[in-house]
Order: sequence, then C-alpha cells, then structure tokens
Amino acid sequence: MKKIFSLILVSTISLVFVGCTKEITTDKNIGQIQFDGIYQCTTVHHSKSTGKLYSHFIRFYEDNTLIVTPSEDNVAKIFDWFKREDIDIPRSEYSTKNNTITFSVAHSAGNVDYDGVFQEDLLSLEIYSHINENKSSETYKFLNNININ
Repeated sequence: MKKIFSLILVSTISLVFVGCTKEITTDKNIGQIQFDGIYQCTTVHHSKSTGKLYSHFIRFYEDNTLIVTPSEDNVAKIFDWFKREDIDIPRSEYSTKNNTITFSVAHSAGNVDYDGVFQEDLLSLEIYSHINENKSSETYKFLNNININ
C-alpha cells in the first residue's frame, strides 16, 4: 500500500512540475516586442513641480536599443518627436528571453532598472530606481501608429 501511495504521490508531483513549466501559447503577441509603435504607461502621473499630468513612454528598436521619456504631450505629438535620432532622449540596450525583458536606463542622477513581461499588447514592468531606492510596478500598453519611421 505504501508503494502505491508513494508512486501516486511522485506521479502527482511530477505532473504539477511539468504543468508549471509548460509554455502557454495563444494567437496573441505573447513574448513579442512590437516595434511599429510605442508603449505608454497606463498610470498617469502628477508633476509636483509643474502641476501637470504626464505619462511615461518606451519605444523599442529591432537592434536591441530602446528610448524612454516622460511627457506631458498627447500621444499624437509623441509620435512626431519620440525617435532615437533625438540625442537628448535617454536610451538603453535591452535583453529578452522568452516573454521577459530586462534593461537599465542611465540618467544624470543615477540608473533605473527594469524587469518585465510581455503579454498580448501589454508590458508589465518591475522598476527599481538607484536614484531614490524606490520600487514600483507599471503597466504599459502598446500604441500603434502606421506613420512612424
């Protein structure tokens, strides 16, 4: 009886672990960076210095570079100027594995580290600022624009 119970227990544990490592696939863009648009943070922030509302934006390029910026501009204006040719926009290189991404952006005051997961048209990021030791989570939604270069 103990042998049968042990065999059932080992089989059950094996199935649980196999189920945990199974890759989930759907018709959506799981694990894929989209390059024909920008990602906008779904949280709107309030600037203490200007009193205005702003959002964060990320744009990825196929050569493993990205640019990031906060902006008070509406999305239509962002598409006009948010390009890597602007040397004043913070940039970084990113690395991906499956549907995860990692990057660190250097700012004049220090670095900010990002670890995230892509799911469909969303990017969920865990963020750590070496500037103020703040940890946060943000979700970015992909916005497509057929007119961007």
